[in-house]
Amino acid sequence: MSKKLSVISQTDASDKQWIEICRKVSYSTFFHTPLWADVFCNSSKKQYEKAAKIIEFSDGKTVLFPCVTKKVSVLVKVTLSMPAATFGGWLSTEPIHKEHMKLLLENLGEYKDLILRENPYDPHFNSILIQHAKNDNTQTVCLEGGYDTVFQNSEKRHQRAVNTAVKKGVWVKEAANADQWSEYYQIYLKSIERWKKRNLFSGVSYSKKFFDSIYSLDSSYRKLFLAYVEDEPVAGMLCFYWNNHAVMWHGAGLSDYFAYRPNNLLYDHAIHNACDNKFQWFDCNPSGGLDGVISFKKYLGAKLLRSRIIEHRSWIRTIARFARKIAT
Repeated sequence: MSKKLSVISQTDASDKQWIEICRKVSYSTFFHTPLWADVFCNSSKKQYEKAAKIIEFSDGKTVLFPCVTKKVSVLVKVTLSMPAATFGGWLSTEPIHKEHMKLLLENLGEYKDLILRENPYDPHFNSILIQHAKNDNTQTVCLEGGYDTVFQNSEKRHQRAVNTAVKKGVWVKEAANADQWSEYYQIYLKSIERWKKRNLFSGVSYSKKFFDSIYSLDSSYRKLFLAYVEDEPVAGMLCFYWNNHAVMWHGAGLSDYFAYRPNNLLYDHAIHNACDNKFQWFDCNPSGGLDGVISFKKYLGAKLLRSRIIEHRSWIRTIARFARKIAT
């Protein structure tokens, strides 16, 4: 009779172990990497710390649990897999089974404060029922047929918008220097002002130092595309790249130029670039429940993929959150 499977050890993962596993696992994304963790750790004044673990089972198999901790108060640290509610969860270089996944879910009970977003490309995670998880989705364009097929499969309104942008003289290029990244940051600040007026602002914003940290990454991992009207940048889109996965993570634009449809041309350009570089997926990312954003991504031909959220909230963090709501 075989012995019952169990977790026998958890050890801190070195950056070398962490990134090597991410490179070997086909379903990992840029968000799983220590590079993404570093962006937050390097720009947060010690608010974030890397905390990835190597978990070993009694059958000899191991998994990586990529995560960081975020200090939210003197008494509370939240474990995030991964920061900014991006894709997290376990990575394994060898096949694991439902028994392994059940143990890993049980192991999450050790974390009193936790936010983990399901990686929709993980075949192991996808097969597991998770009680009390919040249902959510991302929207993804499959690129296997190539750019022409992707464009033909998009809705007519997106195709018309791309043509409108071209006719109005909008053009797109990759931001190649720090000045162009700074121009995008100014567009972002103006977008925040607009979001606040329309009650669309999430309350989360990113500093110039944060974007500088992204800019310092190798350009094979990140690209910032800017849309121009004449010589003025009017909108931008920041994408990340890892293995088979390209993802749009951040965007901003000037409302005076929305009629020029720069966002449609940005997505078209970014998808074309991802196709040319043989990526399998172009992920448009979760939409925060905003119906207009969800519809826009649907026009691109993006399909829904489940991306559940597991959250543990200690009584201390619950009280602190309630107090903040009262204060506002």
